[in-house]
Amino acid sequence: MENLLSSLAACSSIHILIILKKKKLNIEDYHVEATAERCDEPPRIFTKIHLKYIFKGNIPTQAVEDAIRIAQEKYCSVGGMLKKDVPIVTSYEIIKP
Repeated sequence: MENLLSSLAACSSIHILIILKKKKLNIEDYHVEATAERCDEPPRIFTKIHLKYIFKGNIPTQAVEDAIRIAQEKYCSVGGMLKKDVPIVTSYEIIKP
């Protein structure tokens, strides 16, 4: 289950970063925090996933929001499979240098 969560974080992250780099934005640092809730009874499937994307740099808020939305809706195949069965909630933080 941890590998599945990591795969979702990696898949969405690569697409978000590609989108932002195409906009020629300077991202000094980046990481994602992935957490999930699971059923108490077997099979202990995910019932909710939260991805928090954390950026460092002078990055416009709108660019980050657009990149997250596009990556989720169009490019992340892991998220595309999971979102049919489990809610995926996202948030972000931009740390200014």
